[in-house]
Amino acid sequence: MKLTPEERRSLYLQVFNTDAGQQVLADLERIANSNPVNGANPDSNAAIYKVAQLALIQTIKKTMASPKRN
Repeated sequence: MKLTPEERRSLYLQVFNTDAGQQVLADLERIANSNPVNGANPDSNAAIYKVAQLALIQTIKKTMASPKRN
């Protein structure tokens, strides 16, 4: 199902703009920021996975913060 930007924004707000949604988003951030990839554990797949997790969280936040279109 393809969503318009406004439909996506509305759905994200319905899900994440609640107390429970904010707790889930905070937990996703905690998970994404735990066990950092570093030189002692050089795994390119883990690094790519970590970047993708963080990008997804940023996309959720950016979509929610985008202004409503008229």
